[in-house]
Amino acid sequence: AQLHARIDRALDYLGTFDAGQFADAATRPITLQTRTQGELKFDGQSYLLDFVLPNLFFHTTMAYALLREAGVPLGEVDFIGKLAR
Repeated sequence: AQLHARIDRALDYLGTFDAGQFADAATRPITLQTRTQGELKFDGQSYLLDFVLPNLFFHTTMAYALLREAGVPLGEVDFIGKLAR
């Protein structure tokens, strides 16, 4: 129930944005200050493809592995989803 409530809050938050806020997002400059690597500079597209998605997949994979190790009955389909036929 808590997970579903959190998902609902996230979806509500995403609904507060309009398409205009994403205009030129692929070329918008992004700068992150990190503890280990200092300042990282990206444009919007490289931020998504080279930083966000690898981090998302890493954390998703780790959560999946930890849940399996804890005995949660998960399989490949639970991770990658059902493939279209």
